[in-house]
Amino acid sequence: MRLERFTHSCVRLSHRESRIAIDPGTWAEPEALDGVTHVLLTHEHRDHCDVAALNRAIEDNPGLEVYTHPDLAERMRDAAVMPVGPGEHVELNGLAVHAVGGSHAETYERLPNCGNIGFLVETPQGLLYHPGDALHVPEGTVDRLLSPPPRS
Repeated sequence: MRLERFTHSCVRLSHRESRIAIDPGTWAEPEALDGVTHVLLTHEHRDHCDVAALNRAIEDNPGLEVYTHPDLAERMRDAAVMPVGPGEHVELNGLAVHAVGGSHAETYERLPNCGNIGFLVETPQGLLYHPGDALHVPEGTVDRLLSPPPRS
C-alpha cells in the first residue's frame, strides 16, 4: 500500500489495482486524480470536493466510481456518484471501506452544518481513517489517522 499526500485534505491510496483519491478539493493538485479508480468524498465543501475537477475526471475515465454522503450524491446527479451513508460499506478492489459519522463539525458562528462521513479503510497495514471535517471517533483501533498538517 502507498499513501500520497496532496494539499490540504487530499490523500491518494494505492493498493494493487486500486488508486483511491480521498477528498480531492480545490486546493489539491490536479494530478491527485490521475489514474484513480475511485474517489471518496467526505462532504461538499470546496476544500474537500472540487466538482469541476471531478466532472473532468469522470469524463476522462468513464469507469471512475465516486462515493459520498447521500445528500451530496443527490445534488451531483451523476451515474458515477454513488451514495454511501453511515454504517454502510463498499468493497473497492478488495479493500473494505466503511462510512462512519454523519455530521460536519461545528462551523464558524454556528452556520448550518452539512453531512460529513468519515471513511475507514481496511488495509493490510491496519485500519486507516479519514474523517473529513468531522469530530466523530470510530469504534475500534485506528492505526493511521489522516488529517491536514498543523499550521505553522
